[in-house]
Amino acid sequence: MAHRYTGEHRALLAELREGVNLDLAADLRKYHSLNVSVFTARAKAHGTHGSFSHLAKAHSRLAHFDFDVADYEAAFDNLDYAEDLYRRCRKTDRLSWYGDWKSRIAEARTERARPAAFLRRPLTAIADAAHGVDHVRATRQAAVRLAHAIWVWSLVGWDAELVAEASSGVVAMVLSVGERTDDEREAFRVALEVAAIAHEDIGDPAGAREMRSFPRSLNDTPFWAVSHTEQIRSRPCPTLREVLADRPDLVDLLRISSPVFASAGVAPFLPARSLGKRRGKVIAELLARQRVAEGDAVITLGLEIHALSAFADKRTAAWAESLVLLGRAYAAAGEWAQLEDTVLWLTRMRRRVPSKLRGEVTRFAKLLDDVPGADSL
Repeated sequence: MAHRYTGEHRALLAELREGVNLDLAADLRKYHSLNVSVFTARAKAHGTHGSFSHLAKAHSRLAHFDFDVADYEAAFDNLDYAEDLYRRCRKTDRLSWYGDWKSRIAEARTERARPAAFLRRPLTAIADAAHGVDHVRATRQAAVRLAHAIWVWSLVGWDAELVAEASSGVVAMVLSVGERTDDEREAFRVALEVAAIAHEDIGDPAGAREMRSFPRSLNDTPFWAVSHTEQIRSRPCPTLREVLADRPDLVDLLRISSPVFASAGVAPFLPARSLGKRRGKVIAELLARQRVAEGDAVITLGLEIHALSAFADKRTAAWAESLVLLGRAYAAAGEWAQLEDTVLWLTRMRRRVPSKLRGEVTRFAKLLDDVPGADSL
């Protein structure tokens, strides 16, 4: 499939690939591709849940390699396939002989959120990262998964206040444990980098300095991709608190403290997972404001409605209308990757798009068709 990127975005992605050792990458790709071929043959021969699970893991390992060499489209596609395999297994393996399929789906989506963010697919990245956080059960796992979620949210330009609060929570969480795993050290590095950027975005230079003041011995895990956050990320939009300045109570309702962190005495803000019977009313108020909003405020409100709706996973006309408004904002700004992601989600819920707005979806698709240089990276 051909994808659309602005010239600036395409140049940034190309720059990230320039640092890759192509000879070494070619050899490693052969190794991982061979693994995929072997497990594909086994899955075709045996057709068991175990063989499909092994194939999904092989695609995930290949995706990790693709991400490390900045081939983000390939990483996304491999994780997309891994998630699909896990979903098919979950539907047919009623006894779950090979483990918790829900957890494996959550892990695949968590990992897929990262290339999605680098490719500036905000709706997919936000939904995938939030799904991963929502399925955390262990406190130690929570710090790692939340660190990557906030990194993704920062990359797509979502609410900087949310990112600052959540990343500070991850830092406190990792500092509260004794001997740290490699994953926790990586999470710490990610959280520090993302927190510093987010504090600058919300006008808190003191907070940014604090995040950058930690001893280097606590922040020494080499993880090159996170160092490119400020370079590759989408432009940040206004925070939800700025857009809803007259409704601080509504903002607080849409940000919850995480009970998973309670044992460490940390309660970072997270996007609200469910508002129960209030969800429809809250979305209706956000949508009413989005209809009359201007500029980037339309994007802020649209991403919030999307996150809340994706958590509930219930396709509604309000969600679809909000995505159309979001698409208009992305189209006006010439943000083609974001618009393409929006069209993908609208296509999934085309039956929910209000009839008076369906022509807009066609217009978005036509705009994308007319984007020059619409080819794979």
